[in-house]
Amino acid sequence: TDMDKVTNTEAVSLMVDLGIIVGKPDGSFAPTEGVDRAAMAKLITYILMGDVDAAIFEGTATDLTDIDTSWAEGYIKYCYSNGIIAGDGQGHFFPTQGVTVVQAAKMLLVALGYNADNRGYQGNSNWSVNIMKDAQTTGLMKGISATATDALTRDGAAQMIFNALFANTVEPQYQYDMGTQYIVSYKSAASLAETMYNGLTKVTGTVKTAGADTEFSVVSPDKVNDNTISLNQKGLSTTPAQTNMKVVFYVDKNGKLVSSAAVSKASTVYEIPVGLTDGAATKDGTVKNWLKSEGLSYTDDTLKTKPSVVTYSDAAPVTTSAADLKTVISGLKAGQVATAVADGNGVITNITIISKKIADVDNAAKTKVEDETT
Repeated sequence: TDMDKVTNTEAVSLMVDLGIIVGKPDGSFAPTEGVDRAAMAKLITYILMGDVDAAIFEGTATDLTDIDTSWAEGYIKYCYSNGIIAGDGQGHFFPTQGVTVVQAAKMLLVALGYNADNRGYQGNSNWSVNIMKDAQTTGLMKGISATATDALTRDGAAQMIFNALFANTVEPQYQYDMGTQYIVSYKSAASLAETMYNGLTKVTGTVKTAGADTEFSVVSPDKVNDNTISLNQKGLSTTPAQTNMKVVFYVDKNGKLVSSAAVSKASTVYEIPVGLTDGAATKDGTVKNWLKSEGLSYTDDTLKTKPSVVTYSDAAPVTTSAADLKTVISGLKAGQVATAVADGNGVITNITIISKKIADVDNAAKTKVEDETT
């Protein structure tokens, strides 16, 4: 219910649809809430093992003394036994403690196949630098603006897990010296998206018409041969508000739909304030100044851009094509909530207007009298 507050919409949509990350009981995702170490253990177990019952790992022996009452005991034991997580050397894992970006990166790097001792992730004075260097080169930090010591949010965790899913795993290559085995290099191997999730493929396109028979103009990948896809045939539909939006979804190697349609980062959504005018550019509150403040183009050509306009009211949504941008934005009234969608070039392609209805009050209003205290 709070996807409008999510930054990494593509990652969150896929992670939720795969069941790797779940929402809150109240239907929210809570993107800014932190992730603790126990939850991180579960997330990593899911990308490596799928939807597995943690109880099967609870018999695994560890020297950790503070996880017996944790809801994630099984997940922690699985990760611990595979070297993905480590305690403090004194038998503590601190499952309820928040996980930092660098700690999460270390766990994911080991999950991808890197050896923590060999790469200097532990027992090394430069452990944090070593982890963040590898996290950058493997792509784990793509889309993450936080620093190494920042607490990892649920939004950030979804993005890091997403990155790990599509990163290549690695296989250590060994040599022996006087009977001692050591790692000399790492061989790149298939991603977890390929091996664990049946070859996930990203499809990117533009919604042409919305509704049950939505057609999707495919931009990538080549393996999707149709120029357009009838999304209802894949069990996927879009809303009128997504007309002209860049959206993405994922299919597996068999063409089976895996995720819902999410607004692509190629489309940016802006809330339009009510009361803008089409007056001179030097005046406050003009269409031009609002576009400029949002980093959008504000030349005369842009002001004459004719986006599609979707209007929601009591009746069914109505889409109007080729509406004048300046006329639409300067014509918004109180009680209307409007958003604009811009493409990667900052050109507005779609405006959605929702008109709020004021309902009649049927019951008589109660007035305050002297003996009332509230």
